[in-house]
Amino acid sequence: MIKLSDNNPVHPNLRMTAEDMYDSLIARLEGIDSIDRISMDYEYLSCSQPYIRFEYISFERIASIRGMVTSPYWKPLIPQYIDYLYKRIKETHNSLLQSRYYAILALSFGKEKEEAYHSNVSYLKEITHTICDYGTLFEVLYSLIEIYFLIKTEPNPNIYDFFKDIFKDKDMPYVNKVHILNIITVSENKNFKVENIDGISDICELLTINTDNPNLKKRLIENTIKICSKLIRKDSVRYSLKIKKFQEALADNEYNFILDDDGTNIVTPHQNHHILQRIFSLYHCAGAIEKRDKVEQELIKIKNKLQYPSFLLRLYTDSGETFVNQMINNARNANLDSFLFGLSQNLFLTIPCSAMFEKRAELMYGIDGFQTVNMDINNNSAPVSEEKIHEDIKYRIMGQYLNPITETFTTILLDKIVEKTVTYNKVKNFLLKDTIFGQVYVTRNGMPCRFFDFVELPIHDFFTQLKRVTSHKVINFTIPIDTLSIKIERILRDMLYLNGYSTMKQLPNGKEQMFLLDDILKSEGIKTIYSKDDIDYLKYILTDSGLNIRNSAAHGFYDKMYYTTKIGLHYCMFLFVAIMRLAVNYNPKQQS
Repeated sequence: MIKLSDNNPVHPNLRMTAEDMYDSLIARLEGIDSIDRISMDYEYLSCSQPYIRFEYISFERIASIRGMVTSPYWKPLIPQYIDYLYKRIKETHNSLLQSRYYAILALSFGKEKEEAYHSNVSYLKEITHTICDYGTLFEVLYSLIEIYFLIKTEPNPNIYDFFKDIFKDKDMPYVNKVHILNIITVSENKNFKVENIDGISDICELLTINTDNPNLKKRLIENTIKICSKLIRKDSVRYSLKIKKFQEALADNEYNFILDDDGTNIVTPHQNHHILQRIFSLYHCAGAIEKRDKVEQELIKIKNKLQYPSFLLRLYTDSGETFVNQMINNARNANLDSFLFGLSQNLFLTIPCSAMFEKRAELMYGIDGFQTVNMDINNNSAPVSEEKIHEDIKYRIMGQYLNPITETFTTILLDKIVEKTVTYNKVKNFLLKDTIFGQVYVTRNGMPCRFFDFVELPIHDFFTQLKRVTSHKVINFTIPIDTLSIKIERILRDMLYLNGYSTMKQLPNGKEQMFLLDDILKSEGIKTIYSKDDIDYLKYILTDSGLNIRNSAAHGFYDKMYYTTKIGLHYCMFLFVAIMRLAVNYNPKQQS
C-alpha cells in the first residue's frame, strides 16, 4: 500500500517546489511492490504540477480509470496523460509500475495492447514465486484478462495455457494459486471461460487436498463446484458426480466453523444453527443421506437453544393512548351488535389503517451489514429478498399493534361471556340475520349453501371453550383453530366465484388449479369485495406474512400447547375477528 502521509513526510512544508514534490513522489513510487489507492496529503492534491495528478489517477482501480478519463475535467488532459504514460514506461525500473502504465494505455485508450499483455504476463511470473498481495494480484489479473480479449491476433502464451502453467508451477506458493483461482473463477469478463483451462477440475481437486486451512478449503471447494457446474455440458455424468463429491466435502469442512457453546452467549446457538442448516442442505444435495439425517437431529436439538430477546416499545402517543382507552371502554359497555360490528372495524379503530403501516414501513430501514431473516414455527430461517423487505417490515409493525390489542379484546369477550352479553346463539343470530353469512347461494357444484354453514361447528366449539376458560376448566381449541383457518379460504374462494371472478390458474405443466389462499389474497377480484385493511388483516393472521395459522394448522406444525393454552385462545380470537370482518365488511354492490 502506498502511503504518502506518515511519520516521515516527504514534504515537511509548503515551501517545497512542485518539481521537488513530484521528484519525491516518484522516488517513493519506484520502491513499491503492491497496488492500492494512494493516500496523499493536501499539499499533493492542491499542487499545480499535473504529473502528480496523473500519478494519482493511475493508482485508482482500472475499471474506474476508464470512466474518469472521459469526465469533463480529465478529457482535455488525455493527450498529456497518454504522453506522460509513455514517458514513465521508459523511465521506470519498477516492473509493477511499467505493467500498470501499459494496462492503462491498453484498457483506457486502446494503445499498446500486445505490449501491455506481455508486460503483465512477465510481471505475474515475477511476483508469484513469493507470497504476494491479493489486491495487486486482482488488479494485474483483471487487466491481463481484459487486455487479452482486446487483441485481434491471439498472443503467445494463450491466456488459458498461461493459467495452466501457473497452476503446475511447483515453485509457486500455495496461497498464490488459491488467490489466482478465486480471482479468475469470479472474472466478470464475459469472454473468459475458466472451464477452458485444460484439466482445471483436477487442478482444483489437487489444491483442495493439499490444505488443512478451513477458510482456504471452503473457498477452493466453492469455486470448484462453480467450475464443475460449467463443465457439465462437456460430460454430465462425470461432473455431476464430482459436484456431489465436492458438496459433501464442503459440508464436512463446514463443521470447522461450529462454535463452542458454553451457554453464556445467546448468539452462539444462532450462529451454529445457521451453519448446520447449510451443512444439511449440502449433504442433501450430495446425496449423503446418512450424514444428512445425523445433521437433522443436531438441528432439532439446537433449535431448542435459540433465544430471541424482546424490547419495550411504545406504540401510541399520549393522545393516541387516550383514544385507544376510550375505544376499549366503549367495547366493554357495547351491546352485542355494537360489539361484533366494532370488532370488524379494526378492533374498534384501535388498530391503525393499512395506509399508516405502509407509511411507517417506508421510514424504517434495516441495520447496515445485517440481512432480514424470517423464522417459521419450526425455527427454519429464510432470508427476505430485497423486493419484499418493505412488505415484511409493514407486517412486522402491524403485528406489534395487533397482538397486544387482540389480547385485550379477548379479555373483554371473556367478560361478556360471563355477563352473557355475548353467547353462541346470539352470535349465530347476528351472522344469519344481519350479514352475508346468512344468505343462501348456489355453489359451483349446484348445491344451495350459506357461508355460516362452513363455520357453524368451529364457532360453536370456540364458545364452548370460552365458557371453560371462564370456569377455569381444561381447554382445547383444536376444532376452531384447525377448522376456521381452512374454511376462511373456502369462503374467500366462493366470494370470488359469486362475484364473477376467476378462481383458477394454469400451472407451467399446463394443468389447472384452484386458487390457493395466497392467490386469492393477491387477486384483483378480492380487492373489489374487501378493503385493503381487511385483506392485510387476513394476510397477517393466515399467511407467512405474519402468524401463518392456515399453513401451520393444515400441515400439523402446532404442538399441544398451541391448542390447550392462552396461545390457542388468542389465535382463535384472531380467527373469530376474521369471520366478523368477512361477514360484516362484504361489499354488497359486487354481489351477483
